[in-house]
Amino acid sequence: MQLSQGSLLREDSTYGVTRAEKNQLIQSHLPLQFERSPVWFRRFCKSFEKSLGQDHKTGVIYGVVNWIVCVPSLVSYAHIVFPQPVFRPYLPMVVKIYFLSSAVMQVAMTVLSDVEFSIGQIQDVGLIFLAGMVRNIVAWGTSLSPEELIATSIWQSAISTFFVGIALIIIGKMKLIQYVQMLPLPVVGGYLGYIGYFCL
Repeated sequence: MQLSQGSLLREDSTYGVTRAEKNQLIQSHLPLQFERSPVWFRRFCKSFEKSLGQDHKTGVIYGVVNWIVCVPSLVSYAHIVFPQPVFRPYLPMVVKIYFLSSAVMQVAMTVLSDVEFSIGQIQDVGLIFLAGMVRNIVAWGTSLSPEELIATSIWQSAISTFFVGIALIIIGKMKLIQYVQMLPLPVVGGYLGYIGYFCL
């Protein structure tokens, strides 16, 4: 079968059907669960798709998947930074703080970043340093109460992370990030491997 350039743009090269026919085929094979779902749910889905469009709907789906993946990661990060027995009663509160900080970071990245696919998540690289700082606070603060220890640890984590963020903004504005590419690949791989080992 010979196809002109115009027909190639309109037809699927594998099956020889137009995009309209393919979309109609997909629509006709919608899952029965959606057809059996409540009317209010179907109306919500259709209005949601109409208001956001296909690209935004895909983005929301990716966001929900990332959210599902990130929840256990954030819980484990909180346990990695605060492993001492003195923090066990406060771990539910710490996990909620990690959720909040991750949400704030995601909103900031979504609103302020020039990169369309930017994702703001708590970075696992900082866990090594935060865990070390918290460990030192526990070692030095033997005379402090558990409430004072947890408050001091959370505040030092927040302040140090804030200064790291300021430093990253300055590095980005001065366009110094290009020098990171000069690091040999085995150095980067070894560093990332150590982070995995540390988390494990």
